[in-house]
Amino acid sequence: MKNLSWYGQDLTGPERDAADALNLLVEIDETIANRVASRTWLVDGVTHDEAQAVVQVQRLAAIDSEAASEIAVLPWFDDGIEEQEWRAVQHVYTVVKHGPLLFQAFKRRSWFHDDISVAEEERLGNFVKVIDPQGDGTGTGVSVASKIVKLGWFNSEIVGTYDNQLLSELSALLAQNLALGARVAGMPFMAESIESHDIGLLRTLYELRGEDLESLTSQGWFEDGIDDDEAIVVTILPSQVNRSPENFRRLLNANFIDKGSAVLSLAGEVNFAIVRLGSVGNGDVMPHLINAAAKVEEFMGLPQPIDEVILLIGAPGGERELSGVNLGGTFIVVRPEDYECCVENETVFAHELVHFYPANRGRVTPPWFREGGADYIAFWVHQQLYNLSFSYVGDPCPAVSVQQLLDEEAAVGPAQHQAGPLFVCNYITGQQLLKAVSEAMGTAAFRDAWQEIQRTAAAGLPPADAKIYEIFRSHTPSSRLTLFEAAYAIWHTGDFD
Repeated sequence: MKNLSWYGQDLTGPERDAADALNLLVEIDETIANRVASRTWLVDGVTHDEAQAVVQVQRLAAIDSEAASEIAVLPWFDDGIEEQEWRAVQHVYTVVKHGPLLFQAFKRRSWFHDDISVAEEERLGNFVKVIDPQGDGTGTGVSVASKIVKLGWFNSEIVGTYDNQLLSELSALLAQNLALGARVAGMPFMAESIESHDIGLLRTLYELRGEDLESLTSQGWFEDGIDDDEAIVVTILPSQVNRSPENFRRLLNANFIDKGSAVLSLAGEVNFAIVRLGSVGNGDVMPHLINAAAKVEEFMGLPQPIDEVILLIGAPGGERELSGVNLGGTFIVVRPEDYECCVENETVFAHELVHFYPANRGRVTPPWFREGGADYIAFWVHQQLYNLSFSYVGDPCPAVSVQQLLDEEAAVGPAQHQAGPLFVCNYITGQQLLKAVSEAMGTAAFRDAWQEIQRTAAAGLPPADAKIYEIFRSHTPSSRLTLFEAAYAIWHTGDFD
């Protein structure tokens, strides 16, 4: 201690913490204490993070001096201390306290041995939550953690965010239903790698209750151990409980799954899965879905936001008769009538793919833009893929302007507006406004404006109606402003002065 330049009468808070921990460490194991005290990051002063590193090593040494000794010689413990590194030691303490053999299983893995990133510290933190899901020190999840340390992905470098998400979701399930969490841990679906649908499966088990959960967990294919295909099906279940009970019941027996993948120019590899509730299939749908996704991404100018698209062929459900619905997350539903024949004539697939993008999902932008925009791009996709032009049959929304739709939504609220007879006009009038604006601006200028709207929404600033107008107008060539204003005057009728 006397050789440390900062040690003296007037110690700072971090210096006092480090000094106290070193004194305790000397009593436990002088070799470890000397090793820690000789680190250059401790010799020349003490920060909060450095003090915590000493404190956590001392705590660990108090229960397992061998484990503390191994930590003290790791490369990342030598070259300066950052917050994620002392927190990693803190997590190791909990691991060793409940299951010393668990630490032995991963201590030499490169992801732990060479350095500790923020994501790797998060992995350890979530692993600790699996060990002690109740957070009360009882360590009721040790047996589950023993399965996890044997899985390939846990012993490999972290790629993406799904590994940590799965551990987090598993710990939440264990806290709620220890027996069920223990039952699914180590099933085939999580053996090799973790995908989006694996996270969805654990969320399903967490969300379902009572008879619905019992209906799922009593299935023979569940009891045998869920594989990746079955995980895709389970991911869909919670959305169907109330929206379409018939789909829920039939999904429990669904065994018709088509899978594909493609490398999109911006998003990279994207996986696609089609879940059918009947044995009749249409082999044209998968290539159409992939090609439509590529075209939608091209128009958007942004990477497709999700890396797995799950398409359920079943009744969309809900209060209105729909051809399809995007239920958020990773999946969309398309009714069988729009699946069984002639995909080139069904714009619903492209329409629902559009709803994955920032300005066309949820309720971040006005309904006329979300739904009319999805139709506009879907029509464009089919023109590009099949050289087919689409228009609405008859005129189901005569003299209904965008401004009227906005006024009604403001008057009755979004939910009542969506359930009402005028909501369909958001598709029709919205698409007609966008078509007219595109023709007035010119195709290139329109796409530039559209992509700016998407980027604005992606940045967390979804544009309101007036801002959408401003963005389109700002991209309109001066020679075409009169045409642009005329298109807005005819189809929108709002006052933007």
